[in-house]
Amino acid sequence: MKICFVNALFYPFKGGTENHMFELGEALVKKGVEVHAVTARLKGTPETEKMSGIIVHRVPAKLVKIPGFYPPPLVLCPEFLTYLQEIDEKENFDLFHLHDRWFPDFTLVRKHCNETNKPLVLTVHNARPNGISPTYTLFGSAYETAIGINVLKAADQLIAVSKWTKNDVLKYGLDKRKFTVIYNGINATKFSTKHNPAVKSKLGMAASDPLLVWVGRIIEQKGLRYLLTAMPQVLKRFPTTKLLLIGTGTELKNLKKQAAKLGISGSVVFYGQENNRKKLNDLLRGSDVYAMPSVWETFGIAALEAMASGLPVVSTNAGGLPELIQNNRNGMVVPMRNSKKLASALNKLLANPKQMRKMAVNSRKTAEKNFNWHKIATQTIAVYKKAIASGHEKEKTSLEEVITLQRQLAAKLKQMQRKPLAKHLEKLRRLQATKQPELWIKRLNKLLKIKLSKFNE
Repeated sequence: MKICFVNALFYPFKGGTENHMFELGEALVKKGVEVHAVTARLKGTPETEKMSGIIVHRVPAKLVKIPGFYPPPLVLCPEFLTYLQEIDEKENFDLFHLHDRWFPDFTLVRKHCNETNKPLVLTVHNARPNGISPTYTLFGSAYETAIGINVLKAADQLIAVSKWTKNDVLKYGLDKRKFTVIYNGINATKFSTKHNPAVKSKLGMAASDPLLVWVGRIIEQKGLRYLLTAMPQVLKRFPTTKLLLIGTGTELKNLKKQAAKLGISGSVVFYGQENNRKKLNDLLRGSDVYAMPSVWETFGIAALEAMASGLPVVSTNAGGLPELIQNNRNGMVVPMRNSKKLASALNKLLANPKQMRKMAVNSRKTAEKNFNWHKIATQTIAVYKKAIASGHEKEKTSLEEVITLQRQLAAKLKQMQRKPLAKHLEKLRRLQATKQPELWIKRLNKLLKIKLSKFNE
């Protein structure tokens, strides 16, 4: 099987979707699938290269950063479709796998699939853009109406990264029979669970002092203001607690102001961005509890990384998070936008070190068992086979419709005894024998254009 990933961004750009593509591609290659990826060419990257068995084709593009909107940037690639057609003509892919509907030029893969009668699989990494903020809801909904929904409907098979994501986008009126839920994955072997005491030491903390941690983009949908609001209640019971926030984003200044206003600046560490995975793992395994106060989250890759690092997770019930966090087994789940209950859950966990250790072990086990890439690759191949089979079924149905039309037309013409049409019918019979449906349709169209008026005489 030869498949082609399509997304505006790919490694070395680092994001949840891009990491998903890389890890999934690597796992598919190990299972004997030939994997290609067509993406935008970032500065300093080669036009083609092979990475962990994935053959990457990069297309000239322009990246535009829009103030007020968090990364990734807008990727403009007017030549995408032409490049894709040329690459496919050379490689002859069995299937195309689109990983994002938010980059207009790259969604034109659906046009190519339609023209070549090749299957299109789309992974739905994002749900409807509702409930994040008024700005995102307004612009996101406008985009979905103009482009996004059409892309979703064009796919032969849809993969949702959580049950919640599936149920949310189904509200667009999509065919639920096209959906398969396949969670995001993680390579747990890349994450150590061995406690790292150096982290607390560098922060001026004693080994017994509680350390809460969070990682991600500091943006509104992550709900960090609710976590800061919860901190005074945590500090009241555990005064030496610190909160380590790793990342950067548009809400950073507001959060620093909020921390100062609450009088907790000395207990909140704004660490900044950390792109090195090993260093990030070092920070995670030096902490005690991972806090996930999101108000919108389709899956929660950051929580999964914390689980792989052996941390219990206290999260909200936003989006797909409850599908990751099993209450009182590998963490605790609280209502989103509820600082009081978030603080209560954190305090309950910090007050019970034995329960924390048990949850930490369960977190790692859950990550290894339920979210490994070997399992996810197997599930994805099953979707590919279904898409290819449905494509063949569509072709078969199309052929049957042509044959039926041909017979009906032949019977009608026989009744009318139109001798000049006999040569066209004979050509249709020959084309049927060659099994070239596109030529049958072309011949039928010509026949209908020439003689359709005769039926109305």
